Amino acid sequence: MGKTYAIQCLLCELGRSGQNSLVFDYTNGFLSNQLEDETKEYLKPYEHFIRKNPLPINPFKKQIQIISDMDEIEETTVAAAKRIASTFKKLFGTMGDQQYPILMDAIIDGINQYGDKFTLEQFQEILESYLNNDRYNKNRVQSTLNKLRPFILEKPFSTDIEGMGWNNLFSDTQHRCHIFQFAGMDTNSSQLVIEFVLWDLNAFVRGVGSKISPKSLCSMKLKIWTLLNKLLSLNI
Repeated sequence: MGKTYAIQCLLCELGRSGQNSLVFDYTNGFLSNQLEDETKEYLKPYEHFIRKNPLPINPFKKQIQIISDMDEIEETTVAAAKRIASTFKKLFGTMGDQQYPILMDAIIDGINQYGDKFTLEQFQEILESYLNNDRYNKNRVQSTLNKLRPFILEKPFSTDIEGMGWNNLFSDTQHRCHIFQFAGMDTNSSQLVIEFVLWDLNAFVRGVGSKISPKSLCSMKLKIWTLLNKLLSLNI
């Protein structure tokens, strides 16, 4: 009991010290009418309703790690496909090893064909094309589609090439807390969006480190945000 209130206290102290925070709210505990007046005063939280305004994130985008001022390493297509397919498999408990190769092939085909413009709708089209491909078991492909279709139909991501703009979000002095609201979205879809948001945020964190703004500090903040978010789901 008191988890949300305790977290609001922690976030307010962060805000008062000039630190921005991010909340993934899939319990409706951080809706405006649920927040304490002090939280609204200190943080002036900005709410992003995913159902109304899809996030400008591409879940199929290869991650890039900057290793020096002049050099960077891009994730390979196969590595990206493994990461994304594993994310789908992890959050769909009934999706097993038989569906995993199908996901891998569809993601690889999509990235090779569309690059960074690959969308969930195109992902569905590729999977549907496998139904008439003798290389794949039709029942397994249909099973994969049935599991993913509710998430795809939610349309949680936009095709805005500008991206999420994490730097602006975490340097926003007017709103010390940004809240991603998943009201009206089913549990699996919410969890998938959060996973892909964290991957995108992780790529940002790994790319902005310097001697002035160390990666270790950014990573520590990311762990704190994730921990606070998990506290909300504890049944205590």
